[in-house]
Amino acid sequence: MDNNNNQIKENEEDIKLEKITDNDASYKYMFRICFIGNSSVGKTSLLSRYSDSNFKLNYSPTIGVDFRVITLKYKDIVAKVHIWDTAGQERFISVASNYYRSCNGFIYVFEITNRESLNKLDFWINLTNENCESNVINFLVGNKSDLEDKRKVTKEEAENFAQK
Repeated sequence: MDNNNNQIKENEEDIKLEKITDNDASYKYMFRICFIGNSSVGKTSLLSRYSDSNFKLNYSPTIGVDFRVITLKYKDIVAKVHIWDTAGQERFISVASNYYRSCNGFIYVFEITNRESLNKLDFWINLTNENCESNVINFLVGNKSDLEDKRKVTKEEAENFAQK
């Protein structure tokens, strides 16, 4: 993935989102997105890779909640995006669930080498549904694709889960 641009194909037209480094830029929209999933599925890794263009093999578990702010530009429209990285340990659920209320979207993350992390997403989805409005956008991410030889969750299983 290009560190500065993301491309989305929609209606046969390329949409280019430019990540800009001026976090003080005036913005028209603000969005809050939250990474959700079990501990050690790679939520922090995904966040660091996208927001800071940084990747480390080992991270310490998130305590409570961490977040980054990025600024995106589409044509002349600037949006500020707060991305929340929630702890996957159940002892932090009460802390993390307070952040769900104001989210515009959730990124549910599971590890492709860990079937339990996919199975547990029902729990996380129910928890977020109880604590947020119903008009949010949800994404499903199967992480750690570099460990394809250890895959326990098939692509078909993940696709079926996403269709539920």
